[in-house]
Amino acid sequence: MGKLQITNYKLQTGSILIQTLMGVVIIGIVITMVMLTFPKLNQNQKLDKEALNVASILEEARSLSLSSQGGKQYGVRIQGSQVILLPDYATTMLNSLVGIRNINLTSGTSTIWFKRLSGNTDQNGSFEVYLISSSSSYKTIRVSKVGNIDL
Repeated sequence: MGKLQITNYKLQTGSILIQTLMGVVIIGIVITMVMLTFPKLNQNQKLDKEALNVASILEEARSLSLSSQGGKQYGVRIQGSQVILLPDYATTMLNSLVGIRNINLTSGTSTIWFKRLSGNTDQNGSFEVYLISSSSSYKTIRVSKVGNIDL
C-alpha cells in the first residue's frame, strides 16, 4: 500500500510539473505575439501623426492666404521627407519612418499655392504620406480646387 501512494504522488508531481511548463510556454508565446504587434502600432501612430501634421500645414497656408496676411499668397512645397510653408520657407521635416510619394497635382509640380481672399488653388490633386518600412501603409491627402484638404 505504501508503494502505491508513493507512485501516485510521483505521477501527480510529474503531471503538475508538465502542466506548469505548458503554462509557461503558452504565456511566453502570448507575450511574444503582443511584443511583435507593438512596433507596428507605433509605426501606424507615427504615420497618422505625420499625415495630420502635413494636412495642418496645408490648412495653415490656406488660412494665411484667406486672411491675406502681410499681403502675401501662401503655399506649401511637398517633398519626399519634408514640407515647406511658402513664401517664408518654414521647413517641417517628417519623422524618419515616414515619407511622401505619388504627388499628383494638376500643375505637374510639387507646390500648392492658395489664392488670396478665396483660398482656392490651381494645383489641386493628391499625394500619399506613407510608412517607408511598409509601402502598403499610407494616408492619401487630397486638395480640392476650392482649397479643401481631405485626409
